[in-house]
Amino acid sequence: MSKKIFLVIVAFLGTIIGLWVWTFVAPSNSISIGGSASVDPLMQRLTNQYKKNNKTKFSYSSTGSGSGITNVKNGVYKAGFISKAVPSSDKTFEDYNLINDNSSFFLNNEEKDKSQEGYYNYLVNKREKIENDKENMHYVTFAHDSIVFIYNIKDLNFEPFVGHLKFVIDSVQTFEDKQSEVLPKLDSQAIEILKRIYENDSPNTLWTWQDLAYWLAENEKESETKEDLMAKAKKVSSKKIIPYTTTPGSGTRSSFQTITNNQVTPGAASHAYNSNGAIFSQINYSAGSFGYLSMNYAINTRDHQKFSNLKTAIIAKDGEEYNIADTNQNNWERYPLYRPFIGLFKSSYTEAELKIIANFMYWMSNSKDVEDIYEHEYLIKVLKSQPIEQNENVLLNEKK
Repeated sequence: MSKKIFLVIVAFLGTIIGLWVWTFVAPSNSISIGGSASVDPLMQRLTNQYKKNNKTKFSYSSTGSGSGITNVKNGVYKAGFISKAVPSSDKTFEDYNLINDNSSFFLNNEEKDKSQEGYYNYLVNKREKIENDKENMHYVTFAHDSIVFIYNIKDLNFEPFVGHLKFVIDSVQTFEDKQSEVLPKLDSQAIEILKRIYENDSPNTLWTWQDLAYWLAENEKESETKEDLMAKAKKVSSKKIIPYTTTPGSGTRSSFQTITNNQVTPGAASHAYNSNGAIFSQINYSAGSFGYLSMNYAINTRDHQKFSNLKTAIIAKDGEEYNIADTNQNNWERYPLYRPFIGLFKSSYTEAELKIIANFMYWMSNSKDVEDIYEHEYLIKVLKSQPIEQNENVLLNEKK
């Protein structure tokens, strides 16, 4: 190698290394937020929309609901996002004054100024009135995300039973304190089915699709239908039901256990993945598989040409049935089995930091500008939209 070529290579590498070092040490113009992987698609759209009209840029890290909470507590994130309920009895928040801004501000008639500025003033007033040594941890429930059970019936002869695999919502689970999220709960029959599907530590003990068919037939109340289903159950495949679940610690897994009244814990034979997209792909390619995921993935089951083998369990409440895979139904917005999307943040930031977080949280949960984004992700927006004047935010590290 000639000396000239050597010097060119050295110069090139020096430039690359220099750029890398500069990137590493240069102050970032983005504010770190993060948490639930399920919330990620929505947050990417919201943060991209927000930065178009504001100087503030947010960077969302999809690290899971548990990390979302931990990283807010440790100061890694300015705001964390979770996909599960937050009861105040949870020891995770025992060192904080946990404040539900839905009930304390947005839906509180005593708070007269419901503007963006009014929200910031409310947070400051709450901080100034602290009567103990704890920090305030505020949270906003901004969306409801549906939980849908899907399964792959390829070569199972299970078609006669698709209309009978029905989970009934028994009641609404409430917590002792008024500020906690209210969640639906499945009835005992649904829980029994899910226990048999999920609570297995060995592949050898997994329930089969024929087992499920016989169970549905035996529990049919109409005698003629029961007799017909018993005959058809004989032809259903004895292939094992392969259960798919989200990873322990995730908001989706926590919500699954909540809607089953904490009576169903997936065993070692269940296949665990950390995202809805991964679970949907696995179920789509695995005949005999069964799992649960968010509406924005489950809605794909309506594409019968592309996903002809995928079906969704029927959810029933108050006499109305919801079958997401049925293209004749258009009631997904009323789908009653859901979990919350929640944003959390501390109020102990500097005034500039708190104002930035408050403005963003208010905008993403209240602005009319975001309605189409929520609908695109098949989410139910919780709070009533408000017309918001565009706010000129400043970056946390920007000199004034």
